[in-house]
Amino acid sequence: MTHRILVIDDDPKILETCRSVLAPEVNVAGEELQAMADSLFGSQRVAPEEGVGRVRQHFEVTTVNQGLLGLDEAVRANKIGQPFSIAFIDMRMPPGIDGLETAERLVTIDPYIEIVIVTAYSDTSRQNMADQLGDSRFLLLKKPFDPDELTQMAQFLIYRREIDQLNRAYERFVPKEFLKLLSKENILEVQIGDHAEMPMSILFSDIRSFTSLSERLSPAENFRFINSYLGLMGPVIRRNRGIIDKFIGDAIMALFQVEPDDAVRGALEMIRSLRWYNQGRSRAGYSSVRIGIGIHSGNVMLGTIGEHYRMESSVVSDAVNLASRIEMLTKPFKTDLLISEGTYDGLRDPSQYMIRLVDMRKVRGRSLLVRLYEVFDEEYENLRGFKKENLELFELAVKSFHASEFETAQSQFEHLASMGAEDSLVELYLERLKHIAEYGDDAPVDEHF
Repeated sequence: MTHRILVIDDDPKILETCRSVLAPEVNVAGEELQAMADSLFGSQRVAPEEGVGRVRQHFEVTTVNQGLLGLDEAVRANKIGQPFSIAFIDMRMPPGIDGLETAERLVTIDPYIEIVIVTAYSDTSRQNMADQLGDSRFLLLKKPFDPDELTQMAQFLIYRREIDQLNRAYERFVPKEFLKLLSKENILEVQIGDHAEMPMSILFSDIRSFTSLSERLSPAENFRFINSYLGLMGPVIRRNRGIIDKFIGDAIMALFQVEPDDAVRGALEMIRSLRWYNQGRSRAGYSSVRIGIGIHSGNVMLGTIGEHYRMESSVVSDAVNLASRIEMLTKPFKTDLLISEGTYDGLRDPSQYMIRLVDMRKVRGRSLLVRLYEVFDEEYENLRGFKKENLELFELAVKSFHASEFETAQSQFEHLASMGAEDSLVELYLERLKHIAEYGDDAPVDEHF
């Protein structure tokens, strides 16, 4: 692979030297180059043995004598899909923009370009340069410089760029945030069995009735649909400081380390985004899509599992299983978003959200009841208003039911149902009460946990 280098300097001798040193298949021990080096650097160099001075890395070098011309070259390179890997930029280039301004504009054109500031002056500190550029990764090359120093710097930056490209490619499979949680700088440091334990909020989401929906689509249409949906939800999760742990078909598992509020806000934004997405599907003649989201907060063990030739990141914890089961309950509950008591208790201020207690469940393997809450901020206006106005009565009815005060619960839920709002959870509890009246309170009502 030939890497492209951009050199911006108002001194034609520097430009020629850079072309001669960095251009492919040029012998740096040539007589003309030696004479030029002597005149530029004021020293006699010992010619290397034959073949030793040949450049190992192939570079394509573009040279310009002004900053604005360099910016034009960078724009052109990006347009044709052949961006520059490195830019060597002279600090002072009268009468145009100086090297720092050139570098600052250049990284807005190509944020991945490696920057080297070339200067013979020391009146600007490296820290001041970093503050102006907003990046401390750039390198300084002091004039006069040695051609070998130029070559070695270019080779080092190409190596660093390739590592960065490798990391960015792996980030599409293993998020960089995952590496940070394992205290790893890059994917090459990760070993099987690396792990860390920490509190997190786990979010599961799933498309309702995806199987029946996918049966009506061709394989190509299925992939287009799933990728368009995931492409919408991925940025929402990241905006709310979440990490996508994995895609499981149409399902998403995401982790939120900072605070449970991030997970809840992210889930609410996912529901809002889906509403916008469905408007587009409706205009195109497609049916709307609904999702269910479940969130639980607790301690997790995050790490890598697998074997020598195949490993993957994973989160191992009972908290993950509980989050998944909570998401599964959104379907029979006919609600969009359920959270656990662990998540509810971790919220900074639950009153900022529209939340109501909807159930108390025993989970497999646990003796204690798990309280479940519905977050209905993104419910449609009429139903949201009904749920908010009757929140206290609804929660009293739920508590009556779980205290086995079935006659009281029956009266309370029937009163709620008589108000005319189609509240799926009111209907669910009335069905449960009917089931208990027919078969007794020892009969299992439903088995989602």
